[in-house]
Amino acid sequence: MKSLSIASLALACWLLAGCETNHPQEAPEVAEVSAASVGSQAAGSLNAWWIKVCPKKTDATWFRIAVGPDDHNITQRIIWRQGDPLEFQLLNVRDYNQIYLVGYSGEDGKQAYFGVCHDSQVCSRHFQPNQTETSGGEGHLVKSSDTETWDCN
Repeated sequence: MKSLSIASLALACWLLAGCETNHPQEAPEVAEVSAASVGSQAAGSLNAWWIKVCPKKTDATWFRIAVGPDDHNITQRIIWRQGDPLEFQLLNVRDYNQIYLVGYSGEDGKQAYFGVCHDSQVCSRHFQPNQTETSGGEGHLVKSSDTETWDCN
């Protein structure tokens, strides 16, 4: 009887705390915005965190990203469509030491290829999501000190 009440208490605590998932946690008020509306400038003049799309390696007609300071605090959702700027700002120019970014292709099996850039440095991390939100997506913690060769040829 005592072990049953301990198990019940543990279950109640787990339910109240919420279960862990592979998907990032978003505040309900986070609205998706178009990449064309979040700000773009001449190459190399974007500040803090920004995205650079490689059109040569992107065969998806659109993709989504969800981004925030960590995987439990998604603060921005952006959709990029062919014809939108190839470079656009993230997180309203807020500068964090690291961010968590999840990329979703617009179409299963079609690839979106983009770099995650910080300040004026070369894009430090590239993503190649080829799954939709329903089938998965690709999420990573990216640090401002990360370095990785990013090639758009």
